Amino acid sequence: MKQYPLPVHPMDEVDKEINFMLESGIISKSTSPYASPISGYEKRRSYKTMSRLPKTQQNHNLRCGTIPTLDELLGKMKGAKFFTKCDLTKGYWQIPMHEDSKAYTAFQTTQGLMEFHYMPFGLSTAACTFQRAVPVNEAFPYTNRPCPTILYKRKQE
Repeated sequence: MKQYPLPVHPMDEVDKEINFMLESGIISKSTSPYASPISGYEKRRSYKTMSRLPKTQQNHNLRCGTIPTLDELLGKMKGAKFFTKCDLTKGYWQIPMHEDSKAYTAFQTTQGLMEFHYMPFGLSTAACTFQRAVPVNEAFPYTNRPCPTILYKRKQE
């Protein structure tokens, strides 16, 4: 699989993220026959990495709820006075990968081949799996919730 060169300036950030994931047990060294490239993007003055997992994007049949459109979200929030944000940062890393699936998540880094022990960002089924595993309606029962990161109320309770 073709590797995508990362810009030189964020390499320290990428290595820091890889080391954090290794120390946290999110990833480990791998001997998988698969090796997806990693790519990155800037977010809030930092550089985030993600693996591109094209082989893992095929042959799955996972149903999940529909994602509302912006118009639907804005319509549901009409008249709301209280807003907050619930950022579920690294939430995917709360969901363990099945042992048989780990090899398919392998990705190449400057430190060698790694594989995920927890669900990676970039997996096509990640959003559906996360939506099933973290039922935000149950976690926030008194909130009219259109999506997991925007919580709003029409009245203060």
